[in-house]
Amino acid sequence: MGKQDIIDRILSDAEAEASAMLEEAASRAERIRKNAEDAAAREREKAQKECEKKRLALLEGRRAAARLDAQKIALSGKRRVIDVVYGRAEDRLSKLEEGASLALVSSLLERYAEKGDEVVLAEGYPFLAGVRKLPVVREKALAVSEEGAKISGGVILRNSACDRDLSLSSLLAADKEAHQAELAGMLFPGKK
Repeated sequence: MGKQDIIDRILSDAEAEASAMLEEAASRAERIRKNAEDAAAREREKAQKECEKKRLALLEGRRAAARLDAQKIALSGKRRVIDVVYGRAEDRLSKLEEGASLALVSSLLERYAEKGDEVVLAEGYPFLAGVRKLPVVREKALAVSEEGAKISGGVILRNSACDRDLSLSSLLAADKEAHQAELAGMLFPGKK
């Protein structure tokens, strides 16, 4: 074996080794690239799932807010209807004929007046003379004021300890507060 053969053999072995190293490097690079692509795909899928989860949560939150807003609007409408009902009731009660009006005042005085109270009626109350003749006025020694109050109807009772507002508006407001849910159930059956 000559010198040239040895050199050729060394070069051939070096080329084979270099070629094997290049193949190994290319194979390793391909594995790294494939692993990186797989990891990126997993991360992308994970991010997409998380994004979808957040989207669904946001969507459900907005749906819940929309349902709540719709319920608020419906409740507001129901309250307006109930307010109209009570407004009409106050209007009708303030325009009662003499007998019914005196019966209402008498009932309020019997139930709430204390001995010696001053009775203040609405300004321009047309049946003032009739109130003075009510048996309860004599029995409880009530004073019926000439001065009227700025109320639509009913009475205000005054004494040295306190004033009691028994005006139609305050009586109906208390009744509305106590019976609003029941009234809403009657006016809007089957709706929450």
